[in-house]
Amino acid sequence: MTKFMQWIVRNPAISVIFLAVMLVVLSIKITTLEIDSSAEGLMAEGDPEREYYEKIKEKFGSDTLTVIVIQNSSDDVFTKETLALIDTLTEKVKEIEGVTKVQSLTTVNKIKGEGDFLNTDKLIEQVPSGPDELRQVREDALRNDVFINNIISKEGKIAGINIFTENRLNDKKFNDKFSKEIDRLIAENKGNHKVYQIGNPVAKVAFSSSIQKDQRTLIPWSVAFLILLLLLSLRSYSAAFLPLLTGGLSIFATLGFMTLMGYQMNVITAIVPALLIGIGCTEDIHMITEYFEGLRSGKDKKEAIMYMATKCALPITLTTATTVFGFSSLAFNKITILKQFGIVTTFGLSINFLITIIVIPSFLQFMNVPGIFQKKKRNPLKRHIDSFIDWFIKLPTQHKTLITVGTLFCIGLALAGCFRLKVNTDFISYFKEGSYIRQRVASIHKDLSGALNFNIIVEAGEEDKIKDPHVLKQIAGLQQYMDGLKVMDKSISIADYIKVINREMHGGEKEMQKIPDSKNLVAQYLLLMSDDDIKSYVDSNYSTANIAVRHNITSSAELTAVLDKIKGYVNKNFSKDLTVRFTGEGILINNAADYMASGQATSLGSSLLTIFAVMAILFMSFKAGIISMIPNIIPIILNFGIMGWFGVPLNTGTCMIAAIALGIAVDDTTHFMARYYKELKNTNDQQLEMALVGGGTRSANVIALEDTELLRIDDKSLDRVRRRFPRISAKLFLNISRVLSNRLKTQNYANF
Repeated sequence: MTKFMQWIVRNPAISVIFLAVMLVVLSIKITTLEIDSSAEGLMAEGDPEREYYEKIKEKFGSDTLTVIVIQNSSDDVFTKETLALIDTLTEKVKEIEGVTKVQSLTTVNKIKGEGDFLNTDKLIEQVPSGPDELRQVREDALRNDVFINNIISKEGKIAGINIFTENRLNDKKFNDKFSKEIDRLIAENKGNHKVYQIGNPVAKVAFSSSIQKDQRTLIPWSVAFLILLLLLSLRSYSAAFLPLLTGGLSIFATLGFMTLMGYQMNVITAIVPALLIGIGCTEDIHMITEYFEGLRSGKDKKEAIMYMATKCALPITLTTATTVFGFSSLAFNKITILKQFGIVTTFGLSINFLITIIVIPSFLQFMNVPGIFQKKKRNPLKRHIDSFIDWFIKLPTQHKTLITVGTLFCIGLALAGCFRLKVNTDFISYFKEGSYIRQRVASIHKDLSGALNFNIIVEAGEEDKIKDPHVLKQIAGLQQYMDGLKVMDKSISIADYIKVINREMHGGEKEMQKIPDSKNLVAQYLLLMSDDDIKSYVDSNYSTANIAVRHNITSSAELTAVLDKIKGYVNKNFSKDLTVRFTGEGILINNAADYMASGQATSLGSSLLTIFAVMAILFMSFKAGIISMIPNIIPIILNFGIMGWFGVPLNTGTCMIAAIALGIAVDDTTHFMARYYKELKNTNDQQLEMALVGGGTRSANVIALEDTELLRIDDKSLDRVRRRFPRISAKLFLNISRVLSNRLKTQNYANF
């Protein structure tokens, strides 16, 4: 790699042309980059549960739910105007592409006993206008428990239109087009009513919009902070410009790569631009620092650039290799978005390395030497910064015991916090408290039922088995148990319809709202039902039943706890010949939390193993490999510890923080160890090298011959230096002499 970087220094024009051509190729489709707000990326690839979910969708229909909530000023939806609005919206929504099912007061059938006859006509054949007709519709609607908190609130104040959609054409803009069409229909027809939509599509669109907004905010702030940091540390406008250039080109190339791969920007890949700036610019700073060191030593610009290339080749290659390898392990994750993140970051950091080693040496040749190297008088700000760095660097050697004890205390405290860390995916929490999404989610939970849902599938494995009262009673018992948990808003099954029919066929007596004991009677009841009413809850041969559950549990950790309770009930109370499974988009996302945690552990483990292997091979020492892991493990422990103590969950966003922290930490570790290794070969004295390598900016400047006055020492002192450092080179001895003369002073030599 050293020879390659030296070749770039000698051939800057060819290198830049090559880079330009590569960027043009990558940017061919960059304008087509889109944002993926779907939740499919959180589902694990090859997961049998995902295949089962697709099978259940074919049998019972899509579970992607949008609810249009309607309320009028009189708090009574059973008015002519409100029912007309419900009817209008219902009919127009049916025409929208992708809509598979619509439930509202104007589409459902009533279940009403009239003597020996069961009336299952439509609840509303035609929008009534008279008070008696409206009163009758109200009575018929509110007596049906299937409708309550589903399409009508218990008091009749709020109505809902349930819309189920499926993006069968895999249109990437489906959610956006659908939610906008619903908003248009609402705006055109709502009149004086309070009407809003909530559900998966509109939430995903809002999420996509939030990602775009965050990118417009996060990247400029990251760049502004980087500029300030670079100006303070490098004190050169031209030098501060280069990391921004390489970072910008890296982001451009990476986004272009995403479009060529067919990837979209999602909740995870959205952090890639900031990651490239945060991790990528470190190599630029190291290279520019070495370039400055060359200038301080008296070299001209060309020589300083070649000096930089020679010095940086090994460390930046090692840092890039270890960081890239760590992120690349995510490419084998089962979760789609984590897999894509691993691939994208692997490419992004690799291309950043290539761009850096081409742009930095090439552009430095066309830029003037910074003014700070043309002034004889030292900059006061530089002197203060150098003094602070020098003081800070000396802390580990001057207060070893205090720092060691403090570090161990912090690690212990962090480890305790790690045990409090929870895996929890909660997309709703990504939105601010005052956002309209969170307000609508809370509102529909209060007025009707939560907009979140999943399915409980009961498989009997035998035709007509679901008609068995014993099976139906078990289903009804499960629903009653879930009601008792007080966390599920609504559940609907075929058992609910059977119970309502049984009640109506017994004169509406409430105590008769139960599953009858006769299988023949159940079969007769089912013959009275419309297929449109029950097809979402039982299959055509009555071998599988579906319990549709609506809730407002946005936390995956809380949902997992509730599901565990429900599974415990099922194991104790269901017959062994019945198979009960939980499915739905929400369930699959919830399962992804476990894959995410294991993927994080795999990624961090492989990264640490790589660091250990590289350092052990570099130093030909197992001990060196172990030592090099310490400064990389500590930030990870502290990160997870802080998250645990402050209640920050491990989710799709925060799970990447440790990987990023490791990427930055390994960069510093590798540079430090590589520099230590190089200098150790010259002196073979660890104490001296720790003083030189760990001496920060001030020591580096001194060793680089910043001062020109030579030390005048007698033969006795010279012999003492020779005896202490028998393998010291003449050049390094000259540098040490100047350190002693200009920084440590002759009287402090004995303590050096």
